[in-house]
Amino acid sequence: MKNPPPLFNSSHAYGRLTIVLHWATAWLFLIVTLLGWWMEDFDWLEALMTQSHYLVGLLVLLLGGIRLTSNALQVRPADLGQDPVWQTTLKQWTQKGLLASLILIPLTGFLTVFWDDDPAEIFGWALPHGSHIEALSEFAESSHEFLVNVALFLIALHVLGALKHHWFDMDDTLNRMRGK
Repeated sequence: MKNPPPLFNSSHAYGRLTIVLHWATAWLFLIVTLLGWWMEDFDWLEALMTQSHYLVGLLVLLLGGIRLTSNALQVRPADLGQDPVWQTTLKQWTQKGLLASLILIPLTGFLTVFWDDDPAEIFGWALPHGSHIEALSEFAESSHEFLVNVALFLIALHVLGALKHHWFDMDDTLNRMRGK
């Protein structure tokens, strides 16, 4: 049986911290996106789903901040194989966009409710609320929705890239992020 990866990245492998943060933010992003899509569709669950959306969004922001800090402080494992320059560039910009999404999407969501006319709360805990500025709230909400769509596109590129490495290049890129 293979030993689990070390806590931190090395020049040839991702560490447990990076792997856990990657998958935790991926799953939380999926959950918060589904809650966002459905929170107004079920009248009897709307309050629960809306507050859950806010809570999970704050968790994404928190873990996103930890993930950005972790990425800045750790070595990045070397790429496996030699991709063409355009693929390497696309991969780098996709990853940067996804990391930025972990911060920008929750922040625009927060600003939407910050400038909204009704104060928001998460299970009895009041979120900070500013003066109602409808134009700013609507701009933040539009930005929030736009950034979610951009992130979903980037996620699709990221998944396709991982599958390309796994099935066509037959390298261990995907397995490294699975801790194998």
